[in-house]
Amino acid sequence: CGRQVCALACYIATVLVGTLFMLLFRWGALFPSRAHYPSDAIQALTPLTPDALPLNLHIYYEGFPSTEIHTFKRLAQAHRVYHFHPVEGVLEDYTNAPDTAAFDEMLHRRNVGRQSGPAQSGRLNVYYLHSHSDTHTQLHLGRYRSAWVLAPSLSLMNVHQSIHQIMRFINAPAPVFEVPELTSSFEKYHIALSLVNAAPDLQTIDWEIESIRKTLIAPLIESLSVLVDAGDSTPIPFHVDTQLLHHATLPTTPLFNTTLKAHTIDAPSMQRLLLVNDWNLKTLMQDTRSAALNFIFLVPPLQYCPLVLLDHEQHPVPSNAFIWPRWGGVLVVCPGNTTILDARQMHGPVSTMALQLRQLLGITWSLRPLEGWNLTNTGLVSHWELDLLHRRLIVDATNHAIHALQSLDQLLHQSHTLPLTQEIAETIEEALRYIRLVPLRGYLPTTLQRAQLALKLSEAAFFDHTLLAQLYFPQEHKLAVYVPLYLPVLMTILFGCWHHLRKNFSRKPKQHVE
Repeated sequence: CGRQVCALACYIATVLVGTLFMLLFRWGALFPSRAHYPSDAIQALTPLTPDALPLNLHIYYEGFPSTEIHTFKRLAQAHRVYHFHPVEGVLEDYTNAPDTAAFDEMLHRRNVGRQSGPAQSGRLNVYYLHSHSDTHTQLHLGRYRSAWVLAPSLSLMNVHQSIHQIMRFINAPAPVFEVPELTSSFEKYHIALSLVNAAPDLQTIDWEIESIRKTLIAPLIESLSVLVDAGDSTPIPFHVDTQLLHHATLPTTPLFNTTLKAHTIDAPSMQRLLLVNDWNLKTLMQDTRSAALNFIFLVPPLQYCPLVLLDHEQHPVPSNAFIWPRWGGVLVVCPGNTTILDARQMHGPVSTMALQLRQLLGITWSLRPLEGWNLTNTGLVSHWELDLLHRRLIVDATNHAIHALQSLDQLLHQSHTLPLTQEIAETIEEALRYIRLVPLRGYLPTTLQRAQLALKLSEAAFFDHTLLAQLYFPQEHKLAVYVPLYLPVLMTILFGCWHHLRKNFSRKPKQHVE
């Protein structure tokens, strides 16, 4: 009997030791080690809106009585405007300026004299000027970072209306043209301009590219010089190269329209132009951090000129061009019997290309007139447009960072087997710190850099390899590993215990012989 008890005790001890070994071996999976991270602070984050960003708005005034200025300052401070400066000589410049563009240049020289460098980025200087001839408030917006308001007085209605329009202008989203813009995390942009002669055997076409670059393209690229990189807050370089290609196959045969007195082809069919042609449009810059934008100036065969593109409703496309999102655009050029295209003949197509470039970059504020504003339209990209683009990038980057942190927090709460190392917890805290710094007052490039650092750190924490390895490891794989290891041992122990118990209960008691 003692021998049987010892065997049974050995079996039970083996089961307990095996179970204890299994628990110790899988303790990290059952109870993963997690470093402390600010979960409550992450859950309390709310999406950032443009009006939550600090305003770098400076107001200058001239020609108004002192009694109106005190009320004017009080009303402006209610709209979070705290910078007021009296100015002299602006009214005289406005009177002597031949047009609004010249006056805008004067204001720009004044502003550059006060501040330069990053202090100018995101800053809007608004000049309130007393006007005897105007009975209503007029708002004018220049190409740079200057606006001026012509008002007969600083009355409550005039001040409230003008400041409300300024705030609505700063926080308004860009007009949507149903064309998704490129991401703005590139270090450089490469613009490739290609003149394609569809039938070189019938007509020889060339262009005065140096003159076109100097008079039409260079001013456009120069106006984009204040576009800063979303990661380093440094100006993004734009590189332009040109090439001349021969032979092009139209996707379908153009039909002559007697009403338009021109050959026509519908835009959906024309969008197959790249599929039916084998053009070498490789850019000179092969870099993952650079974005290539291709613009093709297509000269159709002479027998199909003039060639007009039709939209989905069979109406002529005003620009006679179409755009490919994230790729570039195609512009139809019909020079007639001209063999060399100069800057005057290419002014229209290059202007259309500039509009397409704006849409691809998401700089579309001045493409549609702002209600209540008089724009100084020069055809170039305005500095305030790039500032609004940077404000939108700040909001988008911050909201993406918030979404990444909240998704990671939700994942950790749903999956209790995911570990969290101290390095990931520190990365989360650092990303949270930069998110909190975004709404604080500062220069626009500094705020943009904070938002991008927050996005970079939050994505690094979410896509950490220690989390992804556990997230994509199914539980069925654990069964496939541990069942073949422990099942034979447990079956042997269980059958041994059952055999001894059965033997003990089935054994008859011995009869004592007297």
